[in-house]
Amino acid sequence: MPNAEKVQPGRWSSISVLFDNGWYSIISGTYDGEESLGERWNGSGNDIGFPNTRGYAQWHVVPCFLNIPILQGALDEIRRNPYKGSEEHKKRLVTHLSSYYLSC
Repeated sequence: MPNAEKVQPGRWSSISVLFDNGWYSIISGTYDGEESLGERWNGSGNDIGFPNTRGYAQWHVVPCFLNIPILQGALDEIRRNPYKGSEEHKKRLVTHLSSYYLSC
């Protein structure tokens, strides 16, 4: 079960973890030259989660039209179920949420 920091980014760069409650993670970064959100289910135990390729954890690129609902959903989840590090993640989510309102 890799957390967000342990996922090898492949074609991603400039990654910032926006949400990681242990079972689900969201990142912001550059994917193939474009600013994007990435997401994944982290799995549990020996399960490497989804998506994965050939036994390696990967990030799913979020389509632009889902950026705002996903970021808002993560903020709602932090409000309902805070976790270690969620206050810092909340700040990052709010910053990204306001910028995605202008960019998509």
